[in-house]
Amino acid sequence: MVNDAGRRRVTRVSVHQPNFLPWTKLFDKVLGSDVYIAYDSVQYTRSEFHSRQLITGRDGPLWLSVPVLTRGRGRQPLGPPICGC
Repeated sequence: MVNDAGRRRVTRVSVHQPNFLPWTKLFDKVLGSDVYIAYDSVQYTRSEFHSRQLITGRDGPLWLSVPVLTRGRGRQPLGPPICGC
């Protein structure tokens, strides 16, 4: 990109794989970017935090989880593209 003075302008791009209850730093990442890409066409992995989050409850740590259909041993995408691209 080129600005009005004819100089090259740096475009900041951030990419993030969506997950359940995003961390607060994600909002800083998005707000600090010119372009944000939601990388949502990747395979679901059970060992990551895509569908669960550890929170602090009244009696200590507590896992919140979203049920996920697990066909094909985790070889399924997280979901259809939102934009229909």
